[in-house]
Amino acid sequence: MSSLISSASFYNGATNTIDPYSLFSVLFFLFYILCLTKDQLLLKLRETKEQLESSRSQVFLLSSALACVKQRVQSLNDKIKEFSRRGDINAIRYNIAKAYKEGKLKERTGLINILNSISQNLCKKKKGKRYSVTTKEFYEVLLTMGGPRLCDFVSRNLDGPHVHSALV
Repeated sequence: MSSLISSASFYNGATNTIDPYSLFSVLFFLFYILCLTKDQLLLKLRETKEQLESSRSQVFLLSSALACVKQRVQSLNDKIKEFSRRGDINAIRYNIAKAYKEGKLKERTGLINILNSISQNLCKKKKGKRYSVTTKEFYEVLLTMGGPRLCDFVSRNLDGPHVHSALV
């Protein structure tokens, strides 16, 4: 009997005390069960068994759904890593968006302006391109520090302005 009391939820072994509210709820439950007839008790047990089976099936369904979601997330992570290795445009977009969400682009307004100029000019004709002041200053510094050949090389690869347009 003492092992039953020591393992009960209403007994606090650290302080050697009994919680009266928990003890009352346990006693009330025992009194309720003792007052039931055999048929009522069987009916209550069947209902509890059905609830338990229903809960088990729900747990099984949720755990299998969770396993499917984990597998899908892993598959998507693998695809993202594969795309980023190949240089896919979606991977580039993903990496830029990730850096933005992590706050790594807050103080890089020059980079943002240059990327914005590149993205806006990709679909324009050769003579309709417009560049931000930051982009023009970047190419001017590139022309001054690296010379016209370097400026032309970077401009061709990043869809920047012509060497003669780089001077502000």
